[in-house]
Amino acid sequence: MDVLYICNRKKCPNCSDECKHTKDVRYAKNFELVESEGFNGEYYMYAVEKDNASNSADIVGGKTDE
Repeated sequence: MDVLYICNRKKCPNCSDECKHTKDVRYAKNFELVESEGFNGEYYMYAVEKDNASNSADIVGGKTDE
């Protein structure tokens, strides 16, 4: 199963108006990457969903709390 995210339109050099989604969470409009240090001292990255209030206009087929 693939997960599609709303694209921030920064991945492709020739972004098309027809494409609005990405499978790469690094280019998801409503996620941001956070760097953290693990228990063993190694760093890793993970994605955190941004606040939905600022992205409510981008929700497709969902309900918003109003």
